[in-house]
Amino acid sequence: MSSLAYEICPSEIDEKAIRDSNPTILTKKLAEAKARKVASEYPDAVVISGDAVVSKGNRIYEKPRSNGRGGSILERIVRK
Repeated sequence: MSSLAYEICPSEIDEKAIRDSNPTILTKKLAEAKARKVASEYPDAVVISGDAVVSKGNRIYEKPRSNGRGGSILERIVRK
């Protein structure tokens, strides 16, 4: 089995500038914005992008400010 060379390229987009009340649509918008940004910097590359949004129902939970805070937020979401 052969392997392909790849490079991880953070997009450095302003995620807070992209909003949607629907978690699925927000995830798609963020992934597309990241792919477009990286593709503009590497026009000859094949770009694969993705994103993840933490939500329960239609409530979207923003990224925590620290790793410790992230764990407590997830625990609280699971308990509800």
